[in-house]
Amino acid sequence: MSEPMYITIKNQLLKVISQMHPNEMILSERELVKHFDASRMTVRKAVNLLVEEGVLYRDANRGTFVSDSAVAGKGQMVLSGTENYQFQVIYFALKYQPDHHVDHRIIRKLKLEMETSILRVVRMVKKGDTVIGIQEGYMSEKYVQNHEFSDVDTLFDIEKLLQISVLEQNFEAVIVPAQYANLLAVPIQTPIIKSEGLMSHLDGRPFLYLVEYHHPKYSQLSLITRPQVSQ
Repeated sequence: MSEPMYITIKNQLLKVISQMHPNEMILSERELVKHFDASRMTVRKAVNLLVEEGVLYRDANRGTFVSDSAVAGKGQMVLSGTENYQFQVIYFALKYQPDHHVDHRIIRKLKLEMETSILRVVRMVKKGDTVIGIQEGYMSEKYVQNHEFSDVDTLFDIEKLLQISVLEQNFEAVIVPAQYANLLAVPIQTPIIKSEGLMSHLDGRPFLYLVEYHHPKYSQLSLITRPQVSQ
């Protein structure tokens, strides 16, 4: 049985990428469609897989690029042993969905109704004086009201929450958001690892959505130095 076309395209792209340099732009989607004589949807699916695996990253204004080996990897951002880290809140707001532009993906992930208010907290993750990441957290107002929390750090105590819940995470290489480049002390257009995590109760009910941008120098990840090409 022959493999799907998008897998064939993905594997051929991997062979090309293995000869390219980090941060080098690949062909545009239109050019790839012509090159592989395939539909736009098939090409996009192949490229999306490579983005999800951290082999490529996208810049919405410029194109799709080969990830630097320093940030292309798979694994989990190590935030265990959080006694070694400090968290500094830089944004705290309750957003009422009909009145604010709330990302509908977050609403769907948390399985919220459209009339629900969402708490959004942004924190710097620091080790000593060094900012090693930016963490965005989203919870429903109802969840916050139904639990007793003394402060934000208690509310987002990941170590304790993991003892009574399950965390699912996805990773991708992206361009550092402009609003966080200065905080992370990296140049604009720097590729970094972004993780998105959904924390759920053991019965499957989601209650916390986390988005983290990890400093490429200080993130602890399992790295791959070159894309793996299928034989």
